Amino acid sequence: MIEKEKLVEEIKEKIKKVPAERRFILANSSVDGIISAFAFTHLFGKSDICFYKSVKPKFIDIPEEKDIVVIFDLIINQEELNQFCEKNITIINFDHHHVLHSQHKDYLCLNPKKILKKDGFSSSNTIYELFKIDSELKEKIEKMRWLFASAALSDSCYIECLEILNEMVPFYPELTNTTLADILNSKIFEICQIIHHGRDNPEFILNLFEKIFNNNLSYRELYNTEIFLDWVKKNHFLNQELFQNKVPIKETKNFVFINSSGKNYAGNYASFLNLHYKDNRIYVEYFSGKILINSYFNKDIYEISKILNAIVLNESSAETYTQKRFDEIINYAIDHLERKEKQTKLF
Repeated sequence: MIEKEKLVEEIKEKIKKVPAERRFILANSSVDGIISAFAFTHLFGKSDICFYKSVKPKFIDIPEEKDIVVIFDLIINQEELNQFCEKNITIINFDHHHVLHSQHKDYLCLNPKKILKKDGFSSSNTIYELFKIDSELKEKIEKMRWLFASAALSDSCYIECLEILNEMVPFYPELTNTTLADILNSKIFEICQIIHHGRDNPEFILNLFEKIFNNNLSYRELYNTEIFLDWVKKNHFLNQELFQNKVPIKETKNFVFINSSGKNYAGNYASFLNLHYKDNRIYVEYFSGKILINSYFNKDIYEISKILNAIVLNESSAETYTQKRFDEIINYAIDHLERKEKQTKLF
């Protein structure tokens, strides 16, 4: 067997030796986290799941009766990992944010850069790449292609997920265009955005996925839900708020700053504007002490994330918290980046 096949067998052995009721999933309530959690339970049986809204939870609690913990789209620290290992809990970390090392015999870090040669690969696409080679799981994996593609687009792994999109085209040609220029206008990206809108109710999304796959239904079931209708309502609201000048916005050469504090759907304005203008600027949204950074078309998001001490969530977004006011954030970002542009070209 090749090395990847050995790894798949090792993962399956660790999972299957533990009854489903003694398994526990920790996941971020992102599109990637929700889809990863569903894919895992669809492949190996239902497990208890704890979703976290932040990619870096302040506190992680694992019930005493659990023997195996599977982690998706979360950042855990070394101290937490050591505590898990001390309890003799088997840990499988579908990692793509960072790499934590441990010599513990029951710790397995599935770093996609190392095992798949894929940089920035999402947790769900690590599942896809690993288990699609397994004859026992292949059929279920193939039926979930559109779901894995949605997760990849949510993490903006455009280049890395082209293979998945190409594999999907013969079965779902209506969903996607596979050129980079068209991906953000594709139906599969729309599905990704709808799932993202429903992230505050991950249990509903999981139940919907179960209904679709257990009954051989179509992805079109997504469009028959209240989540889809509310997503349409949200986009209409954002359009009115932004283009009737009801939201404070400051535009510069490299930035668009948005203050959505106190507004409905706060946290969605940067992404909405970025997709509307489709330009290279960094979109910085401020609301009630939180900052979201968004840039679908500019891969230099890491520089501004360093300046603002933000956690990079994926290739197009980052988040952080601040005690600064909106105008202070604007001045701070401009001082550290735009006013130094003559000396150092950052964008």
